[in-house]
Amino acid sequence: MFRSNFLSRERSKPVLFTGLAAVVLTAVSMIGFPAAASASPAATVMVQTQRMSDATLNSTLIGYYPKGAMLQLSCYKRGQSVKGYFSKWIAGGYDDLWYKTSDGSFVADVDVQTGSSAPITGQCTSGPTSVAVDTNAWFTLTAKNSNKVLDVRGGGSANGTAVQQYPGNGSNAQKWHFVATDSGYYRLVSALNGNEVLDVRGAGGSNGTKVQIWSWAGGTNQQWMPVDAGNGNITLRPRHVGRCLDVTGGSTASSVQLQIYDCNGTSSQQFARTNVGTVTPVPVANKLAADVDAFVNSSQNKLLDYHGNGAHECVDLFNFYQRDVIHGSFVSIDYAYQIWTKFPAGASNSYTKISPSSTPKKGDVAVWSSSLPYSGGAGHVAVVMSQVNATTISVFEQNAPRGAKSIVKNESTSYLLGYLRPNRA
Repeated sequence: MFRSNFLSRERSKPVLFTGLAAVVLTAVSMIGFPAAASASPAATVMVQTQRMSDATLNSTLIGYYPKGAMLQLSCYKRGQSVKGYFSKWIAGGYDDLWYKTSDGSFVADVDVQTGSSAPITGQCTSGPTSVAVDTNAWFTLTAKNSNKVLDVRGGGSANGTAVQQYPGNGSNAQKWHFVATDSGYYRLVSALNGNEVLDVRGAGGSNGTKVQIWSWAGGTNQQWMPVDAGNGNITLRPRHVGRCLDVTGGSTASSVQLQIYDCNGTSSQQFARTNVGTVTPVPVANKLAADVDAFVNSSQNKLLDYHGNGAHECVDLFNFYQRDVIHGSFVSIDYAYQIWTKFPAGASNSYTKISPSSTPKKGDVAVWSSSLPYSGGAGHVAVVMSQVNATTISVFEQNAPRGAKSIVKNESTSYLLGYLRPNRA
């Protein structure tokens, strides 16, 4: 669907959002765009546009393609109808044509120039099918080529610790918990630290990019699809790029750090799962708190910008929290205070309203009114970390004061409309 601007402490400038155009009317053809070569279908990005994991704005946002970028197109898919750059030449403004690019992402046709109103590639065929995994078990993963086990080097639990192959020893450094995300993908949680997951370093997509553990932040480089490789083995494919987890160089030596590489069917990309015990459920009260901490760790001291207009507003932070922690859809509002007053679609099923006099909990969303000083009538929104005292809360926020990066700081509860308490555990 077409997504409107988000505003926090000031109004946003209008921006053009990803849409699509299968039926770019004949007026587009009359502009005189050159046709793409059929041997190597390509497109030019006409306005900064989203890179999505599927042909819908409700899939995972991988990043953005900048204006002027040249894209190689692999195949097309009919998906969500949205608006964009070429909407004025489309009857009704909406269409549903998307292209899969050479990096594995999807881009809406309405924001790219292909020289045609019809698809210029073949249709996308079904990709690999995910294998169902017991999400209540700990597993070891043994590389077929070496008979060595996927291992966190030195039993470390810090961000950036290498993931290697090593002889099996029964330690927590070699135990992994598959936690489902969506569409057949899982995050692989280390038994050493419930916040640390198998991660492709720097979200790199090239052959040879190493793997490590990193705090869960919802990234597509932290999500893996297990695909049947025969004889009880699986391959593990990262969501952000079409490659496979791979033992570097096909080595059989201990302590070799793993990487991603083109899927090639070799034994260095095949892993056997061994159930080594039942996962003890994390207490319900701690699940949300742990995810909030992971979100803050991955997002603080940044300028979060969902819609790419450079405003870096408080609602941008809220929408990333909504996606990565609440696992809900983005909300469309004009001002921050409307998250409370309008309780828009995408939020109403995810939260319960709590009065401003209630004791807040970690993970609650605090919403301030339009009367909040220096907010320009927009109000403010932030994620609660803790209650400091009766009139002060510690929050994770952005754009307070205007232009400030995301940070944890104390704020007064004056002008507070109330709290939105997540319904998730």
